[in-house]
Amino acid sequence: MAKSHEKNIVTETPGPDSNDRRNAWLIIVLAAAGLGICLYLYTMHVALLKGEIKSGLLCGGDGGLDCQSVTSGPYSSMLGLPLASWGALFYSTLALLGFGGVIFWRDSGRMYLRWVFCLAALGFAFDLYLAYVMVFIIQAVCWLCISTYVVNVAIILLLIKRIWKEPKPRVPMRAIIPGIRDAQGIDLYYRNAIKGLLIGGIIFASVAGVAGSQFISKTLTGDDRAHLEKIKAHLAKQQIIAGAYAQNRPVTGAADAAVTIVEFSDFLCPYCARASKYLKLAASSNHDIARFSFRHYPLDRTCNTKLSSTLHPGACLLAEGSACANEQNRFWEFHDIAFETKGKISQAVLMDIASTIDLDLKVFKSCLDSDRGLRVVQEDINAAIHAGVRSTPTLFINGRGLSGVPKPWMLNEILKYSKKNLAPPK
Repeated sequence: MAKSHEKNIVTETPGPDSNDRRNAWLIIVLAAAGLGICLYLYTMHVALLKGEIKSGLLCGGDGGLDCQSVTSGPYSSMLGLPLASWGALFYSTLALLGFGGVIFWRDSGRMYLRWVFCLAALGFAFDLYLAYVMVFIIQAVCWLCISTYVVNVAIILLLIKRIWKEPKPRVPMRAIIPGIRDAQGIDLYYRNAIKGLLIGGIIFASVAGVAGSQFISKTLTGDDRAHLEKIKAHLAKQQIIAGAYAQNRPVTGAADAAVTIVEFSDFLCPYCARASKYLKLAASSNHDIARFSFRHYPLDRTCNTKLSSTLHPGACLLAEGSACANEQNRFWEFHDIAFETKGKISQAVLMDIASTIDLDLKVFKSCLDSDRGLRVVQEDINAAIHAGVRSTPTLFINGRGLSGVPKPWMLNEILKYSKKNLAPPK
């Protein structure tokens, strides 16, 4: 009876084809490339957990923040793990299956290639969903992420013709499991041992990857979790300060967003420069629930006479220039360059920035000379003083004050909390 059962499982396989071995090696190479990209994206995720902005040659535009916008937002995780971790597990699995195709290329190697093809097809279907989220929801393009989509397409194209025209009968895909025969007259012990090592390698990579990723995440965020809860409690017990928001100030995000964040900032403040990147990541990831507004509080007695001393000479000039750029709807371009500006600040520096972002220089100069920009800055300073601002950066989240800007992942959590628990000012 046992022999009869085995005959029903074993299938005749076509003769060996060296192209199958070549394809299996190519799959290993492509999977290794995908694995390397995912591990690099994971290092970006880890850096963001620590509050660091890690850029790269293939991180796209927007000052190199596009990859971080994609890897830091609410769509960047699945079942509690970053997508980069799942991608690394996915490509590790493909590589191990590729090794199965190399080892057994003379008889049942095509069965392993079928597994690779099916997984790559499923992966590409998920890639289409991720591409939609990236382009239409996050509105940022991560070229590193797209390169993994290209790897999946390359694997599919490599195998589709051979899988489609594979001679029959085929070795059943269940034959990947140790104990199920996949060829005639072969040492089953040897084959089962190899199968067991491949399956064991896939299981080990999955368990180690999941456990390791969770351990790293908890280790890096453990202390910050307690701080995050304190921030939420602090926001919840505050009275609303309605005057922090002004209608005619630069804003990004949905007009009907449930959460409004007003930032009082100084272009020459190093903490504000880092905060501007954190807020840009939050804005990219939370278009649907939050809008972000910028207001000025330069630590420069030239325009902020309530200060006892000047900490950042020239900050008033930069603030004034950004207000004039806002008249031509180019505030955010000026904002990004202003935070990177070093050295002595003069009107000539402002004109250089205006030229770089293609402003009408005559209109810009007229705004500076007439003090229209300066009046905007002084209005912001007065609003900041009435709101109780004492340092930069200071945020007002639905009218509740928060000194400093938390790490990107914490900011995302605060926005979720604020949407549910902090009513906006009336």
